[in-house]
Amino acid sequence: MGWAWTAGLMIALGAAHQSTPVENLPQTVKPHALLVELFASEGCAACRPADDLLRRIDGTGAEQNLLIIGMSEHVKIMDNYGWKDPYGLESLTYRQSEYAKKFSLKETYTPQDVINGEMQMVGFQEDAVVGAINKAGCERVLATLRVASFKVEGDKVSATVEYAGTVPPHGAILFAAVAEDETTGHVLRGENKGMTLAHVSVVRSMETFGKLTTAGEKTLKIRLPKAERNQTPGTKQRLIVWAQGPNLGPVIGVDTKAL
Repeated sequence: MGWAWTAGLMIALGAAHQSTPVENLPQTVKPHALLVELFASEGCAACRPADDLLRRIDGTGAEQNLLIIGMSEHVKIMDNYGWKDPYGLESLTYRQSEYAKKFSLKETYTPQDVINGEMQMVGFQEDAVVGAINKAGCERVLATLRVASFKVEGDKVSATVEYAGTVPPHGAILFAAVAEDETTGHVLRGENKGMTLAHVSVVRSMETFGKLTTAGEKTLKIRLPKAERNQTPGTKQRLIVWAQGPNLGPVIGVDTKAL
């Protein structure tokens, strides 16, 4: 058993174990997508197994009537511990701090997984992550969200989003993010000194683009800056769009498209 100090939180590092298969869901559950957010930093040694877990579950779940959509959100809370994360964004650091308030945490930490805006846990605790995914996957589907079309024009991305279903009593906020499918980088200092790290679905920009207030079918237009590509040859990007209750409430619909 080892220990890692991550942004003021001491967490146990257990022995590595094999991937836990996502359990079969009841056949009465409609196919739907779930959002898994990983808050991480290249300056955090404990984030490496969390990166690996996200890589293994991202885009999976079809056999269980699910689509798991992963997002790696790099934060800046470890920037003063030897290595400044080149993918860290202030906006994502703020988003994580708002989740900390929601979940009544004393402080933010990495790696942290948030499942569909409803449950949080340490990002490398595979049994907890898979259990939360199964629990969220068994919930009744109240709405669907779909990226119907998109267009890349220069440094901008525009898209048409279709929404159908119910809306929470206080409405829902619409978010859009552009993420790099995969990134790699060599870390020169800090806890991961000398290591080459690989990440999946790394968010490069995130914005809100509207609010839903009434139930029913809707078609929405969005336009947001396209994230700057990193220097990895052949890097691809994806658009991720989701509707989430106010104050980072439950995610009620999510979709993704390759750009």
